[in-house]
Amino acid sequence: EYRNPIVSPIYEKDLSNLPSTTIICGEYDGLRNHTEEYYLKLKQAGNNCKKIILAGQTHTTIAYRKIVNEGEDPANTIAQVIKNSL
Repeated sequence: EYRNPIVSPIYEKDLSNLPSTTIICGEYDGLRNHTEEYYLKLKQAGNNCKKIILAGQTHTTIAYRKIVNEGEDPANTIAQVIKNSL
């Protein structure tokens, strides 16, 4: 069932006391509205979180990076987020 919080954490009732979270999505990501809803729920629950929207990117940009290679490489953004969290 897709409404199971294990499948989609947006359906979790208690999102309090979670670790710092960074949500990264593409500007043209078909799931962007879901990431926005989840981000707002995390913020409302008092969590430290931020959201990065990758200009010109889609949901599958990383998987198809060799084919669709315009714009900033999302792997660089992800690496920077990880580096900054250490």
